[in-house]
Formats: sequence, structure tokens, C-alpha cells
Amino acid sequence: MNNYEAHWLWYDFANVADSAIMRSKNVDSDDPYINWEKQEQSMRIAALSFACSILETLELKNNDSHTKILFHLRNAVLHNTGNIHNNRGKPKPYQECMKYLSDEKHYDVYANRTTASSKVYYTITEDGKVTIEGSIFRFIERLLESFKTEEERKLPPPTP
Repeated sequence: MNNYEAHWLWYDFANVADSAIMRSKNVDSDDPYINWEKQEQSMRIAALSFACSILETLELKNNDSHTKILFHLRNAVLHNTGNIHNNRGKPKPYQECMKYLSDEKHYDVYANRTTASSKVYYTITEDGKVTIEGSIFRFIERLLESFKTEEERKLPPPTP
């Protein structure tokens, strides 16, 4: 897989995954046994995990501050019950994620820093609880776009 293929694979996945909960919510919104916040968080965690798999395939794990943070977050939500304080190498993963937030590093992947889609894609409470925000889908799309070469950026989307 190359950067072009990875970007478009993510694009297709994100279009389905980002709206999956909303479609279900429209159908089953009155079901008292469905925790919609938990459903949304589950889908975002799955998306983060998928994105990290793509980044590993492209050999971009820990390539820059963005990918490093994504892997810290993934490790927290998949391996440590959502608590970044339990990540290997503690307290460094928590410190790096908090510095990334305070430095507003997520803006670096957006050409226009004022766009509504450039929201912070995660939050961490003082006790270490990680929440993945809905903007994760757009952030990863822009990040994967940034890895494409100039030639790849000029190519049209792949045909089905």
C-alpha cells in the first residue's frame, strides 16, 4: 500500500464509519438499552485503531508528533481501559499528549487553521481518561493526505 491508496482507503472507511452511529441512532433512538455516547466512542476507537494499522503498514509509526500521539491514544483506549496513565513508559505518554494539546499541534495538518474541521480530536482528564472526539475522522484524513507526494495529490480518486 502506498500513501495514495492509504488516503483513499481511509476516506472510504471514514465516510461509512463516521455516519454509522447517526444512521443507527435515527432508527433506534428510542431504544432505552443503547448508550449512544458509548456507541460513538466505540466507533471512534475502532477508527483510531484502523488508522494506526494503516500508519504501521506505511512504516510511519512514530514518524512525527502526530503519529506518536495517535499511538499513545490507541494504546490507552485499547490496552489500558482508556487510561493513558497506564501506558507503558508512563508518565511520558500523558505528558506528550498534554503538550501536544497545549501547543495546538493538531493545527499543523490543516492548511487553514481557522476551519471548523480543525478541532482537537481527543481530550484527556487529569485522572487520565481519554476521550476520542468526532473530529478524529477529518484529522486522520488530513494527516494521510499530508503524506502523499505532489504527484499523488494530482491523481483523481481511484475508481471502484
